[in-house]
Amino acid sequence: MSGNQTLVDMELLSYLYPMLTFLRRIRKGLLDGGRTSRYLLYAIGEIALVVIGILIALQINNWNEWRKERIKEKEILQELLETVDINLEVFQKSLWSIDRNIKSSEIILSVLETNPPYSDSLMQHFGRVLPIGWTAMEERTSQSGYKALESEGYAIIQNIELRAHVTQLFETSLPMIIKKSQEFGELYQQYWEETMRNYMYLDQGIHLVDYAKLLDDRYFRSMVEHRMRQKRRAYDLVSRIVNKTEATIELLNIELKEKE
Repeated sequence: MSGNQTLVDMELLSYLYPMLTFLRRIRKGLLDGGRTSRYLLYAIGEIALVVIGILIALQINNWNEWRKERIKEKEILQELLETVDINLEVFQKSLWSIDRNIKSSEIILSVLETNPPYSDSLMQHFGRVLPIGWTAMEERTSQSGYKALESEGYAIIQNIELRAHVTQLFETSLPMIIKKSQEFGELYQQYWEETMRNYMYLDQGIHLVDYAKLLDDRYFRSMVEHRMRQKRRAYDLVSRIVNKTEATIELLNIELKEKE
C-alpha cells in the first residue's frame, strides 16, 4: 500500500471514528433494553450514516488534494515566469547585437561599392561582418522552470491556453533558435578559414592585412552579402520568439494574479 493511500485511510478514520463511537453507544443501549425492532431501524440508519460519512470524508480528502495541487501549480508557474524572464532578456540582447551587426555589414557593403580611403573607424565594422550576434544561445538560455513542469506533469497547469503557450515555447521555438544559432556559428569558422584570415589577424583586436586587396575580393563581398541575409533571418527568428515569450509572460502574470 502506498504512503498516499495510507494517509487517505488515516484521514478517513479520523473523520469517522467519533461518529462510530457515538453510534456504538446507542446500539449498546438498544440491545441492553431488548428493543429488537428499534435496533433494526437503528442498524439501517447506522449504515446510511456511515456511507454518508465516508462520502463526506472522501470529498474533504479530494478537496485537500486539490488544494495541494493548486499550491504546487502556483510554485511551478512562478518558476516558469522566472525562467522566461531570463530568456526574454537574452533574446532582447541578441536582437540588439544582431541589429548592430547588420548595420555594420551594411556599412562594409557600402565601402566595397565606393572604395573610400581606409580609416581606423572601419575596423569595428569589419570585425562584425562574420558574427551574427546570438552566439552560445543554448548556454545563455534557461529551461529550469520547464523541466520542473515536465517532472510534475503538464496537467498541473489548469489553464489550457497557458499550457499550450509554454509547451510551444520550450518544445518548438527555443530548440529551433538554438539549432539555427549553432548552424550559423559553424559557418563563422568556415568563413574565417576560407577568407577572413587572409585579410585580418587578431592581436588585441582585429587588424586588416591588405585593405586594397580586400576591396577587390569578390568572394569576400559574396560572403558579406550571404552573412547579411543570415543576420536578417536571425533577427526575424529572434523577433518572433520575443513576441511569443512576452505573450507567455503576460499569461503567466494573469494566472498568478488570479491565484493570489
